[in-house]
Amino acid sequence: MEVLMALVKIQLTLLFLSFIASPLKAQVEDLKVNAIGYGYYNAFLLSANGKHLMIDSGVEGKEEKIIKKIKHLGVDPQDISLLIITHVHGDHVGGAAFFQKHYNIPVMVHTKETAIAESGRIAELKVGTQKKKLAEWVKKRAHDEFPAFTPDILLEEDTLGLEQYGFPGKIFFVGGHSSGSIVLAIGEHIFAGDLLRGGLLCRKRPAYHFFAHNQKVLANTLNGLMKQPYQTYYVGHGGPLKKQAIEKFLKKNPLPDVANQ
Repeated sequence: MEVLMALVKIQLTLLFLSFIASPLKAQVEDLKVNAIGYGYYNAFLLSANGKHLMIDSGVEGKEEKIIKKIKHLGVDPQDISLLIITHVHGDHVGGAAFFQKHYNIPVMVHTKETAIAESGRIAELKVGTQKKKLAEWVKKRAHDEFPAFTPDILLEEDTLGLEQYGFPGKIFFVGGHSSGSIVLAIGEHIFAGDLLRGGLLCRKRPAYHFFAHNQKVLANTLNGLMKQPYQTYYVGHGGPLKKQAIEKFLKKNPLPDVANQ
């Protein structure tokens, strides 16, 4: 059974790599990426061709400040066509119910995490870093609970094009950090959720996140992405991270690889 499960994981990894092997070459010269989160918790507003997407919603209690930032950018929150949640952890999904209710912004999550969204409570976090003492400290202060909501759109496939929302981009299911982690790729940009994080002191220095649902899948995903021409990684904490810096970090701090087990 263990051998069978290993083969299944390898097949899923190869499927993912086939999806990311050909990055979109559509014109996105007018893409604007604006950070709208607070402190060490990132959220992003993407604008292109008169359309707007939001990635993650920060922690509960910062919604009005995020709205203020959005309006300062000259964008009416009601014109945001979609809120994409990279994964259903409280520090990424805390404001989703607010934006959904007050501004009618449809919220997308992966179907694997629908139950978590509707319960308003995350499952136990699994430490995924060698810095275990620091990870345990963070774990005790994690945002375990958040306002529950029912997602408007469920990502049920391994990939989804965003043309219907006015963006020449794609969403990919990757897992690894959480059971339903997804990433968004537009041109040379990757919005990678918590596949990695920026350093606590040096925000542009790559580091492994404190938690990982499946460390081996996470390793394969990161190694696969490094073979692609994506240059800038917008992560959930700190960053943005440059591909060259990530390559150096992964080489110096390798994780186990599913394919080599």
